[in-house]
Amino acid sequence: MGGDMSSVRDKFHAASSASSAAFVDADDAPVFFYNGSAGQLVPQAWTKTSYFALKSAGVKTAFCSLDNAGHMQAAANLKAFEKACSFLESELVPDAEAVATLEKTD
Repeated sequence: MGGDMSSVRDKFHAASSASSAAFVDADDAPVFFYNGSAGQLVPQAWTKTSYFALKSAGVKTAFCSLDNAGHMQAAANLKAFEKACSFLESELVPDAEAVATLEKTD
């Protein structure tokens, strides 16, 4: 972001207001996060900020932290992948009762 110490406050405010966490609302789609604690490409602090912002807004969200994993190790982690798939399935696959109700109204 450049500059000297006298301009840091203004630049920090501009950067933080550009964060996706600043634009969360209750109508946002459910989100599953997984992140390695040693990741530098997407720091876990960003992931946690986004997770807690969504949770505070009442959005269904889940967070899986992978100890000592970097970005690629987290992306390749089978347990995290399975948790992500379960989360998505719970959000995207309708339950049998809902399907039966829809079929009866057609």
